[in-house]
Order: sequence, then C-alpha cells, then structure tokens
Amino acid sequence: NSQPSPCWMAAASAPLNKDKVVHSSSYNYFAASIPQETVSPPPPPRKLTDEEVAAQEAPAQGASAWNHAGTFEERPYTQWAKERLQVLVSHAKFTQGGGVNTVTVDSGDATSVIARGKKRAGFDLELTLSWEVTVAQDTAVQGTVKCLNAASDELDDLELQDLLITISKGSPVDTAARKIVQQELPSILQSALKQLLQELTSK
Repeated sequence: NSQPSPCWMAAASAPLNKDKVVHSSSYNYFAASIPQETVSPPPPPRKLTDEEVAAQEAPAQGASAWNHAGTFEERPYTQWAKERLQVLVSHAKFTQGGGVNTVTVDSGDATSVIARGKKRAGFDLELTLSWEVTVAQDTAVQGTVKCLNAASDELDDLELQDLLITISKGSPVDTAARKIVQQELPSILQSALKQLLQELTSK
C-alpha cells in the first residue's frame, strides 16, 4: 500500500486562519469570517412623536384623504372655472365704458392633478365672449369675439378671432368699437385668466 505524501499531510493539517471552510453536499467553499467587534449593533427602537405620526398619516399636499402616498389623482374643475371666469371678466370695463357681458366655454377643461406627491393645476379652454363698447355720444356697439387658446400655459399669447358686430351703429362707430375691443380685451381676459389659475392652484 502507498503511504500519503508528507507534503500532502502537512497541507492537510495546516490551520485555516483567515477563512473557514463551509461544507455543502456537492462542494466546499470559503466564507470570510468577520470579527464580531467590527459589526455595529442596530440602533435601539424609538417611539415616534405625535408630530411624526401625524406627518406619516397625513396625505400629500392637496391630495384626498385616501391618497396618503400622493399617487396620481385628477380632479375636474371645469364647471367651477366657467362660473368663476364669468365673475372675474365681468368686473373689468373698457376705458370708454362697457365691458364683457357673458363668457361661454365652448370646449376644454380645467383640472388639478396630483402625481408623485406634486400638484399641478391648469386649463385649456375655447371661449366666446359677448361684449358691449360705449363709443362717441354714449353710443353702444355690441358684438362677440372668440379666444381659442385660453390656456394656462399661453396666457401671454392670447389671440382674439372672429370679432363680429351684432348690434351695429354704422361704419365709423363700429370701426372705433372694434379698435377698442382689439386693444383692450386681451389684457382684460389675460388678467382674469391669471387670477383663475391662481385660484385653481390653491384648491
């Protein structure tokens, strides 16, 4: 019978100082041992304060009570925007008298959206405005005009279209009325829409 090699016996009897051998049914592998003194103990449990509990239970800013995580949520405000815009525009007057009588929202919507805990409000509306302008000698001219881009991200680029005279007082007076509407109505509408956006954002 052959005897084990002295070199093999020396290797087999040598201690493993740095690693320990982990035995498996199919193979052996080395697992590094970490000195116990280098492992930091876990922090002790701490009771949350009332303020911390309330902060965790409160929904994201502007979100519904059920939406604690502030995930996607959309709220419609189109009807409110129609009514509120009418009030805001009716307060403004043309310099020579008269103003906007009615505002009709032909299409579009106003919404407030919460996504990932952040709130975004806005609107995109197509409007028809009926107006009345007092020109020379207390003569009133009436008409309508459309604004197809009454959007919260286009407030500095409002465009009036299809300006029509519905109650005419003759060419010179009608021309003067058109000029007043074209010059003054964009700023009146812009101010009202900016106020509408501010109020919608705060909802």
